[in-house]
Amino acid sequence: MEKVIIASKNPVKIQATKNGFAKMFPSQKFEFVGITASSNVADQPLSNEETFRGAKNRTDNASGEVKGGDFFIGIEGGNQSPRPRSYQGGIIPSSRPSRD
Repeated sequence: MEKVIIASKNPVKIQATKNGFAKMFPSQKFEFVGITASSNVADQPLSNEETFRGAKNRTDNASGEVKGGDFFIGIEGGNQSPRPRSYQGGIIPSSRPSRD
């Protein structure tokens, strides 16, 4: 069974990852593990660039901390403030170690 490392212990992010994998790989079973991994950005990113950087940092930090993962998922939410409205969005990069 392949192991998916989620760079968060937030139950909403863990469930979102499980839902995504179930849709993408309906015939496969996975083990999901949530860990604490730093985003190295502000608690509330205020641009797409900062949100992406935080999500990528979470993915990279998780893959550096945990050995034996088959997928590493980082999820970061951010707040964008174009005038006249603001909106929230999320970015979810993933990585998979090469199989040399």
